[in-house]
Amino acid sequence: DVCIIDKGFEGVIGLKFTNRQSKYHFVVYSVYLPPESSSRGSHSDALFVHLLTQMYFLQDADAIYLCGDINARLCNMQDCSNDIDNVKDRIAIDIFCEINQHGRAFLEFLNDSKMCMLNGRIENGSNGSHRFHQRVRLLLIIS
Repeated sequence: DVCIIDKGFEGVIGLKFTNRQSKYHFVVYSVYLPPESSSRGSHSDALFVHLLTQMYFLQDADAIYLCGDINARLCNMQDCSNDIDNVKDRIAIDIFCEINQHGRAFLEFLNDSKMCMLNGRIENGSNGSHRFHQRVRLLLIIS
């Protein structure tokens, strides 16, 4: 079964997929946040508060996937605590940039949701793909 579980924020839609026999269910979110310079690009804090709220509501999901384009620039900022998380270091592809407001809001979201980026961490993969993960959750941001 597939049902829409969230379309309460502009640029966001959430879908829940449930296996009828096993009851295994996962959630897929599609997220778009326009660039900061856009007339609609000034709502990054509100977007990430909305997504974080949804993550708390979806704690019983077997997996969560977030896909889309959030126009966040993180440069070489760390997105997780290497002292706590057992995650290999990220190789940043945009090291000569300045972190933008979307990036700051996104880092706060990653910290609060206990997720981290996969881009720059995947062996035999493209460092340019924007991917995120947590033990039970997987966040894929593709720009």
